[in-house]
Amino acid sequence: MRIITLTAAVVASAALVAGGSAAATIALVSANPPVGTYSDGVTRECVDNTPPYTVHAHGGVASKACPAGSTLRITSPQKGPKGDQGPIGAPGLRGPVGAAGQDGAAGAKGDPGADAPVPAYGVGLVNISRGGGASATWAKASAPVVDVIGGTASNTFRMTCSAANAPCVIKAQAYATVAGVKAYPRLLIQKSSIDTGAPAGLCEYADGADNDGGTTALTTTPTDLPLGIGGSLDCGSAQVRPASGVVGEVDVPAGYYDIAATFAFTR
Repeated sequence: MRIITLTAAVVASAALVAGGSAAATIALVSANPPVGTYSDGVTRECVDNTPPYTVHAHGGVASKACPAGSTLRITSPQKGPKGDQGPIGAPGLRGPVGAAGQDGAAGAKGDPGADAPVPAYGVGLVNISRGGGASATWAKASAPVVDVIGGTASNTFRMTCSAANAPCVIKAQAYATVAGVKAYPRLLIQKSSIDTGAPAGLCEYADGADNDGGTTALTTTPTDLPLGIGGSLDCGSAQVRPASGVVGEVDVPAGYYDIAATFAFTR
């Protein structure tokens, strides 16, 4: 508690609350101002100037001065403890959406992209000529060549070689969509009698570009493939086996032929 003692020289202004009466503004202009508790929370009392320093009651609103021989004592109220923190207020309303910003400047033009690689495919063909006519494609097969293992394509079909068209000529061709591809052909030819249709069994088996696992380098246009037929020609035509055992075609006499063609493509 802070205590302030005023002498006759003190002059102040405050709102007085006493005896339950309404607050009033009183100018303290005398040496002995009224006694009471003011609206500012300060208590004013009259204290004798000599021992035992008796404290006098203020005597009501009508009292204008402390008794003779006494001095006004003003007691300031103590400061109370800090109150607890109040609760957090409710969130405010969301503000309006701001205006859209301006478009940024255009970025620099990127470098030209590289062309995608051309897909590597190998394509195999089986061409047949009957009765001395032009050769026509009877079977076609293709496969991607994705790595050194390559890809394999195959096709099967049945061909009739009549007595009037005999001998019929069977050839293999291949090409690739890119350079650097090689082909390994296989032809498996089964024969049936042209008169009865009875199976005559295996007619010919051509394996590779030679008889030792050879391949043929391809271009992007059809290329004739040599065929390794081994030690003999067994379909019964007048075709003569070359000493190398490698032919460019297989001639067959009259008959029904089931032909299975396989092409392996590698890099």
